[in-house]
Amino acid sequence: MSRCIDCPASRSGCFNSEVRDGASNCRFVKATIAARAPLPAEWSQEHAFALVRRGVVVRTRAELDGVSIAIDCVGPRSLVPLHAHGTEVGYAASDTLVCLYPRHLLRQAVSEDAALGLEVVEGLQKALDRVERLAEARGHAMAEQRIARVLAVLSEHQDHLHGGIQQRDLARLAGVRHESVCRFLAKLTRDGTIHRDDGLLFIDHPGNLSSERFAHPRAASPQFESSET
Repeated sequence: MSRCIDCPASRSGCFNSEVRDGASNCRFVKATIAARAPLPAEWSQEHAFALVRRGVVVRTRAELDGVSIAIDCVGPRSLVPLHAHGTEVGYAASDTLVCLYPRHLLRQAVSEDAALGLEVVEGLQKALDRVERLAEARGHAMAEQRIARVLAVLSEHQDHLHGGIQQRDLARLAGVRHESVCRFLAKLTRDGTIHRDDGLLFIDHPGNLSSERFAHPRAASPQFESSET
């Protein structure tokens, strides 16, 4: 049997050894989740990572004070680390289909195929890089700087954001109020930096998202704006 037509492994060029025999012998486990639903706890308990096939996943982390912050946002072909123990969870920003890799198979598979191990490490490195860059975005003083950098990170290597990302997701990722995102996107639309088409937000001039462009003083203190929960 041939592979699934939208196989995330085939489309990303990774994990070919795990899907080489087609859908009938694929080691990945298909799973779906509805928009805005939390990621099931058993995913992390039973699987090492997921490849997003369709939709968007937002990873969150619970802080010691109980506040949940968004730390990552990924679309199709991206690897999502799943922690068996810890405070990292997440939710689906849109109706989502993923391919889960069973945790009990990973150790044996890596010992038999060094290339697979390197692919897993590369996927984890990309995820860590995104998390670090989004954390850097939240570290800016001004709300507009934060949102601009989040938009830049999420649109890297493409000219638009993944479909399904909502303004409230951007607010959580930037650590600002939903209203701040609405105002800033309207501003970027007016100056031609972005536009919307067929449900997607396109970045027409990525150079306009430089944090220095929005590093101006404000009477308010947006550095301490609270995001939606």
